Amino acid sequence: MAKILIVDDNEKEIRRPLARQLGREFGVTNIIEAGDGQSALALVEREHPSVILLDVMMPVLDGISVCRRIRSQPRLTGIYIIMLTGREGGLVEGLDVGADVYLRKPYSIDELAAYIRKGLVLSKERSLPAMDPVTGLFNQRFFKESLLVCELARAVRYEINFSIIRFCLDIEPGDFEPDDELLRGVSDILSFRDSDRVAYFGGYDFVVMLPSTPPTNARMIAKRLQKRISEIEFQKFGKITASFGVASFDIAEDLLLQIAEDVMNEAQLDGGDRVRWPDDTRN
Repeated sequence: MAKILIVDDNEKEIRRPLARQLGREFGVTNIIEAGDGQSALALVEREHPSVILLDVMMPVLDGISVCRRIRSQPRLTGIYIIMLTGREGGLVEGLDVGADVYLRKPYSIDELAAYIRKGLVLSKERSLPAMDPVTGLFNQRFFKESLLVCELARAVRYEINFSIIRFCLDIEPGDFEPDDELLRGVSDILSFRDSDRVAYFGGYDFVVMLPSTPPTNARMIAKRLQKRISEIEFQKFGKITASFGVASFDIAEDLLLQIAEDVMNEAQLDGGDRVRWPDDTRN
């Protein structure tokens, strides 16, 4: 069975009692423990846990830093992270670095167990092939079925913004497969925060998911990316442009990805090399 990692520096009052409680429900042999962030990272590499209960305030390496390091490695994307804290505030910071759930102490053990059960299911789903072999980015199926679903759930639960940028290179695919060298070249310049997620959707289409990002900021990011792509000289193609569509969570949660695609298509039909969003048709 999948492992559950408890990370908390308070062994006597928190970590051991919690391990005993969870052991009764999920099996003692499936519970592993760490007393600081550095030890936790070592256990992640060795034991490959499916769910991590992560305290925020710890010696050596705090929970925020641990979460950031895990989320910076695509091969660890399957881990479901529940961040636990006794301090006031910190919600946005925890979600920004990629925590799936943020619970304040004291919490209900029944609520925590429910999140763990959910995490075990989602972790298994996330463990399916997630990466596109050419670009090294997340593939379309994994993005739609796992990453987007989880981010929508977080946005609803915590009432936070998140945005999506959908963009395509202004290139006619023709009768040939997309050029691998060009796809890799574009992928190499897609540098974002550790909590952001970038996916390759096939053809010359890409998607960027920006947690905790309001519409105005997402548009600024899209425009910076538009400028960056247009400034690069690609060996076979020379300079290229891209068309962008931006949509944010406060529009229509179930249609978010489709809205971003629709405004991206509008941008391309208008000549390409521009950024569009639902309530504005100007470049």
